[in-house]
Amino acid sequence: WGAATAAFRTPPRRLLAEPGVLDRVTLPGLVPRPRLAVEFRAHDVYLFCSTWDEPFSAGLLEAMCAGLPCVATTAGGTPEAVDDGRNGLLVPPGRPVDLAEAILRLTRAPDLCRVLGRTAAADVRRRWSFDAYVDRPEESYGRIVDAHRSGRAAQLPGPPA
Repeated sequence: WGAATAAFRTPPRRLLAEPGVLDRVTLPGLVPRPRLAVEFRAHDVYLFCSTWDEPFSAGLLEAMCAGLPCVATTAGGTPEAVDDGRNGLLVPPGRPVDLAEAILRLTRAPDLCRVLGRTAAADVRRRWSFDAYVDRPEESYGRIVDAHRSGRAAQLPGPPA
């Protein structure tokens, strides 16, 4: 929950109050950074079910980096990091049946969980490390400056592969 407002916390709390829910859900609150990997490894799947155009989620990258298989929605920038079926599973936002089917798919396929988790961890380390994150805009700025100096249009790289 972190620093979420009461308006954000109220609807999920209503759902949690339904019979049989709290014995299946863990809400640890704000987890200190050094403990995140331990928490991720204590779980089977990370769900990132944003229904709005979330620009990008560091929490999702952290779970992926820990090797936790992830199910996420296609809202916002998430598909930049999650390649459906390769390093995680993607579902459209606001489609709870699709979300449930993706979760069931993982619970029935432990080998798929391992492959998604390993691939996700390797992808995050390769594509989203601090150095890689800094190198991308630095490369783009360099191309812009070089193109400007030579009087041509800059050819910028696409999203990280």
